[in-house]
Amino acid sequence: LHDIGLLLRAQQRPAEAEAVFVRAGRLIAELPDDRGSLASSNAFLVAMSLQDQGDHEGAEPHFRRSLELRRQQHGERHALVAQAMANLGTCLFKQGRKSQAADLQDEALTMQREMGLQGMSLLTSVGNVAFLLDDAGRLEEAEPYHREYLELAAEVFGEHTPQSINGRARFFDNLRRRELWLEAGGHARQVAAWRHANLLPNPGLIDTLT
Repeated sequence: LHDIGLLLRAQQRPAEAEAVFVRAGRLIAELPDDRGSLASSNAFLVAMSLQDQGDHEGAEPHFRRSLELRRQQHGERHALVAQAMANLGTCLFKQGRKSQAADLQDEALTMQREMGLQGMSLLTSVGNVAFLLDDAGRLEEAEPYHREYLELAAEVFGEHTPQSINGRARFFDNLRRRELWLEAGGHARQVAAWRHANLLPNPGLIDTLT
């Protein structure tokens, strides 16, 4: 049933997918006690099908159930627990609960570090925390994550790449909002120079400094 539901999701038929996942959940509940992994996956899939329909509040309890089941299976500190926590954080963000979302993503990142997360996956998680803290207005807290993102992006992709430049542009915006013009200006010039050489000039970025 999960496979059928996933096919319906891929066909952009989320309400039908939800019905299939709910039916699968009833069947899973009738299985013997050793059903934690299936139940957690089912809760996640129901949540995603609701989220596909724009029902983020309706999805939240299912994301929370998926997280709780992962904790019961694996304990408090596990990669799958961190992923379930990040999924819940995304749901909260889509409800406009930005500060709570940032805290969850930060906790998930701490756990992922403990699990040895590296490379592109670590880069994505660090960038997510920086973005959420910025969006929640917690700009000073976001700063170290922006700096780490730039270091990781340079290691993973190289310093003069779209990933590094986009990260630099986001850090520029953080500094601009805090009126830290001296450092902001340096980042803005690097972003504008790269865009001029590789894409199109972006004079608006420099204009914000004047």
